[in-house]
Amino acid sequence: MIPPEVTDDAPPGERAALDALRDALGTDDWVVFHSLGIGRHITQFEGEADFVVPAPSRGILVIEVKSHLRVQTDNSGRWKLGSDGWTTRSPFHQASGAFHSIREFLRQRSLDFVGYPAGYVVWFTSIARQNIPPAIGWHDWAVMDAADLGSPASAIRRVLSDIDRDIATKMPAHQHAAGEPSVDRVERIRAALSPVFEAEIEGPRDPASGRGRARTPRRRLRPERRRDPHALPRLCRTARLGEQRGDDPRFRHPRCVLCALGNDS
Repeated sequence: MIPPEVTDDAPPGERAALDALRDALGTDDWVVFHSLGIGRHITQFEGEADFVVPAPSRGILVIEVKSHLRVQTDNSGRWKLGSDGWTTRSPFHQASGAFHSIREFLRQRSLDFVGYPAGYVVWFTSIARQNIPPAIGWHDWAVMDAADLGSPASAIRRVLSDIDRDIATKMPAHQHAAGEPSVDRVERIRAALSPVFEAEIEGPRDPASGRGRARTPRRRLRPERRRDPHALPRLCRTARLGEQRGDDPRFRHPRCVLCALGNDS
């Protein structure tokens, strides 16, 4: 689970889904992203995927969770979820946007969804599936419901199998390659979506550890404060120490202010 815990303000449906996925049997090699930020969204400035599940040998599923106790639509195509206001953007459109944004990001890194099923689903954690009627706006397999909290791994496998059959029906050239996505591919996807890195202040290398060592940057003088090699210094060492600088030439510095005044006197 990435990250392993949910935030305190997470909706109850996301908490229930995360707990169910964490405890699901037969998912030891699965990677589950929760609240994956999408800074490179294809249709809006930024977005988020509630869950992204790359499952070895199964496929990849992007899940949009809706925990509202009531879901409504009207004859103008608008949606109302719980006490939220009416909107023309359906939860299926939201899930589709997250899915295609992730797919495009991975495609640019040679990790496109080829040879295995991938898709999205809306998980209504408080609504029964039969209350969401079939419609042209979403696939039949794109719905999970409250009953799936009891066996989320089985539900995800069911959805990915349905996607696989649907793709094969519409694209005869499609064939699910055995073992894909492989464990190695899933790890590469994990690394692309959630890279692990360490940044340090640049400094000299430590021969013992091979690591960089922090160093205080040197202060740079502004151009007007840089020393002019031809300018007179304020005081030479002799004058600063308060030593004799009279007529004795041994105590006269030709570029010292005070010594120069002494020469003029």
